[in-house]
Amino acid sequence: MMHNGSDDPNLISKIQDPFYLNQIAQTYKDMSNTMDKFEPWSRAWVSEASGAFDSGHKDVSLTFADGFCALLWHKLMGSTILSVTQEVDSNLHVYAHCAKKKATGISLPFINLSKKKTFNVTLSNDENLYTMRHNQESKGVTRSGFEFRGYKKEEEYHLTPHDKNILSDIVLLNGVPLVPIDSLDILRIYPKLADASAPILIAPHSIIYVIVKDFHASGCA
Repeated sequence: MMHNGSDDPNLISKIQDPFYLNQIAQTYKDMSNTMDKFEPWSRAWVSEASGAFDSGHKDVSLTFADGFCALLWHKLMGSTILSVTQEVDSNLHVYAHCAKKKATGISLPFINLSKKKTFNVTLSNDENLYTMRHNQESKGVTRSGFEFRGYKKEEEYHLTPHDKNILSDIVLLNGVPLVPIDSLDILRIYPKLADASAPILIAPHSIIYVIVKDFHASGCA
């Protein structure tokens, strides 16, 4: 999510820079430490924390995935947040929630900030293994991460910009342009079904939602 108000000529580069985006984390750490020190009984009310500060711009705020990404988040992401980490590349962001309105399963959004790097994410049914293979110019690095199990077909939603132009106001869902319809109905969005044992291709400048129906997370019971 992006906020309005910036006149920074380098904004487009900054909002794709993981280091720049992660700077805000220190602000919240400082706030948490202050509360623990002086008012440990209290809780913070933090608003407008989902966006990068001062990141709105006429060539940025209306770009390819803003609205549809929010629609998919509302459709797929449950309210329970799961702990997940990856140490392969700072350009690849991954999150995990319990799947929305499902007895089992998890939702995994991936965000690839890089304009050049492609990631292949392999989900294994081996216990305590989640392997991420980072491929660039046919060179790969493999590293273990977090636990994953998957047996059934998984649902994938691949959001990419039209003509690979990140400033485009047209978004492709699994390669098909999403365009407004004449009625006031919300556009129906369908996933592609994929083998849970096959690698997930995360293209440059893309946002991917993966729903794994048969993952039994203890927090999602």
